[in-house]
Amino acid sequence: MSPCLTETEAANLSIKGILFDKDGTILDFNSTWIPAAKLIIRKLLEEYSHAQDDDLEKALMNSIGIVDGRIMPDCVYASGTTGDVAEEFYKVFNSRGMDCGNREEFRAKVVDILSDIMDKDMVTPVPAGQLADIFAAIKNRGLYIGIATADTEASTKVCLEKLGVKEFFDFIGCDNGTYESKPHPHILQEFCRLYGLNPREVAVVGDTMTDMKFARQGNAGLAIGILGGAGHPDKIRENADIVCQSVQDIINEKGIFIWEDKGLS
Repeated sequence: MSPCLTETEAANLSIKGILFDKDGTILDFNSTWIPAAKLIIRKLLEEYSHAQDDDLEKALMNSIGIVDGRIMPDCVYASGTTGDVAEEFYKVFNSRGMDCGNREEFRAKVVDILSDIMDKDMVTPVPAGQLADIFAAIKNRGLYIGIATADTEASTKVCLEKLGVKEFFDFIGCDNGTYESKPHPHILQEFCRLYGLNPREVAVVGDTMTDMKFARQGNAGLAIGILGGAGHPDKIRENADIVCQSVQDIINEKGIFIWEDKGLS
């Protein structure tokens, strides 16, 4: 039995919508976002350091959870907003006595750099599965599809367009200044409001503990954990109703959802 579902809930499960996390869930996190982090940091160094500084670059990478070229499980870069990432960078610059202006100006600078990187195709989003096939199969079953991400709205839309799957999404919940950030359930609540869903009719799919907490706090019908993303696999197993290695496992070639295959419906 899953951590939260009672036998009655499992027997009566009726999922009508799926909210996907983006990075580490439908996107390969390491292949997409480590190159992006390097570009953001180099542009910040050009702006505020005016010189190549390998030690500072390493400190900035480490501050957001990238150590020796690897993402640390559930780090701020994996589960925080762009503002959270900017805050960590700001602390590093400040600790070295470097003037970066005020926090809001610096945050805006980081957001602008990220938007520029995505707009100019400096980073190619790498899908974590055959996304068009997955989403088409979900749509064929009549479900609503949404995204719940800590990324900015501009970056999210560019990513989905580059992946060729934006048309499948009924809802985009992101860091746009309107929604509360995960794990606050605001994005889930708005998804439900727009499409007349009960939270118990929504499955949340994500790769970090932030996603699992988001599902729980929003009283989602299912919390589906992705083990091959940026989260800690053992923690995901302990807190998800269902786990799978990748988003590819959500629906099989016969159009059967993973929860149906496991008898949770």
